[in-house]
Amino acid sequence: MAAISGWSTAIIGALALPFGLVSWVSLVLGSVLVALGVNELLARGRLLRLVRSATTRLAINQVALGTTIIVYAAFMLYRGMTGQSEMQRAVASEPALADMSVDIIALEKTLTVAVYGTLIFGTLVFQGMNAWYYASRRKWVDACIRLGVSPDPYAAIVAQSQQTEHQAA
Repeated sequence: MAAISGWSTAIIGALALPFGLVSWVSLVLGSVLVALGVNELLARGRLLRLVRSATTRLAINQVALGTTIIVYAAFMLYRGMTGQSEMQRAVASEPALADMSVDIIALEKTLTVAVYGTLIFGTLVFQGMNAWYYASRRKWVDACIRLGVSPDPYAAIVAQSQQTEHQAA
């Protein structure tokens, strides 16, 4: 799970970076996402080496990712509700749209609240559940250490096949 989360976060952040040439928000958001993705991958490596603190690091990383997304969504909500958006500027510059301008702007604000409100709610649920999951894995890591078992399923399969070969020989 940490590999998918780490890689996807880092890739999304890297894809946002080029937009940083025209938007400081994209530059900051992309940089933070890349850093969080790399941190997730490093913590995953520590987890596979059965470092007990890896679960805490993964949980904190999910909280940081959730906080980043929520701050971004709140900023975009604020900007959409208080500032003049691209849509509002376009409507204001086109006299033919004057009759529809109130409806278009109201629709834009409704959609802004719906999209970013849903993003905030989904982030609270998803990242919160991920953080809880990683924090709850400490007992699992302790059990793997106690039993001398690798948490990596592929390593466990290889070790089992090697034991079988040695027993057969």
